[in-house]
Amino acid sequence: MLLPRASFLDIFGHDYFFEFYPFAARSSQLAIAIAIAISLTALPLSAQWTVDRNIPISATNFHTITLAVNAAAAGDTITFFGSTNGAGALPFSDAQTGEMFPILLKPGCTLTTGGSTPVYVWNTQSSAPNLIEIQGTTSLSLTRVLGIHFLGGANAILAQSDSSSDQIRLLVRDCRFAKNQYGVSTIKVVDGHAEASIRSCTIGDTVPTTGATPPYLNSPTAGLRFRASGNATIGVAGEVIDLSTNGAFASMNPQPAPWNADDLGKPAVSRLVEVYAFDDDGQVQYPSAPSGNYTPSQINEISVDVQGGNWVGGDVSIDGGWDVGLLAQARGQGTNGIVNFESFTSGYSITMAGTTVTGFREEGIYADGSLNGRGSLTLSGNCVIEETDTPSASFDDQRFNGIHLYTQEGYMGLTCSSSSFLHNRGNGLYASSGGEFNTAEDDFRLGAPYGIYLEVAKTKFHNNDSHGIYLRNQPEVQAHGWLGGTIHQDPGKQFNQDTDSGSFLEPNGQGLINRCGISNNGKAGVRILASGDSGLNGGGPDNNPSGISIRLSNSIVWNNPEGGFSANWINGPLGEEGNRKGYFLVPVTHSTMVGNGSPTTDWTIEIDDQNSFVGAGRCYYERIDPGLSAIKYRTNLWNNILVRNPSIGNDFDLGPVLDNRFSLGLTVVDFNTSAYLDHQIAIAGTRGKAFWGMNRYTNSAEMSDQLAPFLGAGSYSLSSFLPGQFFLDPNNPVITISDNSPKYFNVLSPESAVDFNSFGRPGAISGDNDKGADEDEL
Repeated sequence: MLLPRASFLDIFGHDYFFEFYPFAARSSQLAIAIAIAISLTALPLSAQWTVDRNIPISATNFHTITLAVNAAAAGDTITFFGSTNGAGALPFSDAQTGEMFPILLKPGCTLTTGGSTPVYVWNTQSSAPNLIEIQGTTSLSLTRVLGIHFLGGANAILAQSDSSSDQIRLLVRDCRFAKNQYGVSTIKVVDGHAEASIRSCTIGDTVPTTGATPPYLNSPTAGLRFRASGNATIGVAGEVIDLSTNGAFASMNPQPAPWNADDLGKPAVSRLVEVYAFDDDGQVQYPSAPSGNYTPSQINEISVDVQGGNWVGGDVSIDGGWDVGLLAQARGQGTNGIVNFESFTSGYSITMAGTTVTGFREEGIYADGSLNGRGSLTLSGNCVIEETDTPSASFDDQRFNGIHLYTQEGYMGLTCSSSSFLHNRGNGLYASSGGEFNTAEDDFRLGAPYGIYLEVAKTKFHNNDSHGIYLRNQPEVQAHGWLGGTIHQDPGKQFNQDTDSGSFLEPNGQGLINRCGISNNGKAGVRILASGDSGLNGGGPDNNPSGISIRLSNSIVWNNPEGGFSANWINGPLGEEGNRKGYFLVPVTHSTMVGNGSPTTDWTIEIDDQNSFVGAGRCYYERIDPGLSAIKYRTNLWNNILVRNPSIGNDFDLGPVLDNRFSLGLTVVDFNTSAYLDHQIAIAGTRGKAFWGMNRYTNSAEMSDQLAPFLGAGSYSLSSFLPGQFFLDPNNPVITISDNSPKYFNVLSPESAVDFNSFGRPGAISGDNDKGADEDEL
């Protein structure tokens, strides 16, 4: 679900775009758009000052930036030519030439360079001060830093708003940062507001040869930081346009993440871009159950828009480089560190379009929402996340991912379209959810949805060393996570299936993987591990259910040795009564899985309820409305093409556990009936090899009467996927009930009515035949 966009033209005819973020304080986004528009116009009329040691001091010329900014008024322009020391030396300014760090840049001022030669500001002091600090104002003044290179500071540029009067708006353009612990830090604490636009900047690793005292160099921890904490306010907004990196980054300074990154697997990391929203005063967005015209309270939130850019992690062959490309976290704080309310306390929203994230050591993107925090991440416009790798580390299928999502007692949402996850040492996409709510009010979570919501469309997952997609509830962390979709409990409904839960702006309900290509990964195409409690057996924490809730449709999965689709769900944590299981609602429909499997994995799809007795696993998701009977949404396999790798023998396409679990023989499939046992999975319209179809199940009206078209070589490539192969049988007008898409989801699932290319699916009355997926150049 992509967020809407709006555009406007400035007086010069430039076209600008800004996002409507799903947070309460949307007015701040308009302020950003206005500020950006202002930033791209001509510099304002103001007093002009220069900093040039090559000419004498005068009424308007100084030999240090410090003296110039002291003389300047808010809104003035300072043009920096720098100093030289020796023939051919680069122009610079530092403490040796009289600078006093930090340099306090007044609101609305412009600090820019003169001429085409790069000009440097660097630190020669071992104390590593901040180089530039941006002062706040109560007006809309936009402060600019243009075309300067920064070396050796603690923060090269710090924009910190720490009182209600501190309103900071900053443009940093065409600047380069090297050997600073932090490049640009935009931080809000207490009641302030700060926003920054970072355009066409570079985070580098090389230091120029100079004729002056060399700079004191820091090993970097983060390139850009956006942080919001303190009292409730609009918070922090950022824009990162065409950011690039340059260098091997052999010497780094990894530091712990702002909050415990429990799922990261490494105690300290360096991160190119960091986003962190934190509540430390107990402010909640929904202090009571919403009704009528209920208005949410403001909480600490951050919105960041990333466009373009080439983020390269560095040279991992020398055991160096950045650990994480984007690290984003949101969390809350309560009494003694325990959240004792059921609502959001902080959050962030990040959009990325057309960005390449390649060669990071630990994770391309790591994003979490914990302890009543909320995170939202949107990828689009051909983002590429690739080649995450640390060669010197031992293999771990939970690390080194293209994107790593995590939540514990919070919310995380990913909306991803037209992007690629390629050649990562771990998984293309890895998501894990866990945790158990700590309050006496565990029975219902009135405030907001929680879990990890995924909406992934037209995205590629190819050549990752582990799984293409790996979704995993955490058996180690109390096993009460919700993953794939999100869940929202209230006294009226056990599960809320709405895609948008009324007053709440977070996606809620079942997630979606649609029109994706998943191939040539080292393990499974799609791997799911569910665990935990169904929440059906009494009060307390048992009413916080665990589950996997996502649907896979219109996708192509090929050449994955551990199967096209592999799922398990296992016991809850030790100490719980009985043999409890979580929910497993993962329908697979209109998808094609060919060439998957190996001699040790001789099937295409397997769904295994481990260590269970009959009925222990629950392959459904139950919605209960007041005054209405329960409605069950079930795990079903509909209208798929399944052809194992033919080199591994003649076993069936379904794994041995699933082969004994699915249900056949029902002419009419009724999703409100008790005809299926809790652990059974319905299957219809599925094609495989001849020995798998009607020859085996001769009495089933649900099995397709058409054979699978992919019976060639054991390894498939794009050239082998011909459009005609995805039809049931284009030369045979005979249609059976199993050859047409049933209404297997509900009105919330539009992909049930269209094929891979968004064309309407044919009905039986038309005499046409249906499709599995389509290759669409995947």
